[in-house]
Amino acid sequence: MLRGSTSVCRSLELVTQAARYASAATAAAPTGKRIKTFEIYRFNPEEPGA
Repeated sequence: MLRGSTSVCRSLELVTQAARYASAATAAAPTGKRIKTFEIYRFNPEEPGA
């Protein structure tokens, strides 16, 4: 019984450690300006190549 509880504790430690590394990786990711631009297309029959 003791052997099973130690493996559960070890698994819990690994999960906790993985969560820490994952949160640190996302926190360290560089964030730039997130500006999206768009342009409305309007067909102009007067303009060649449109």
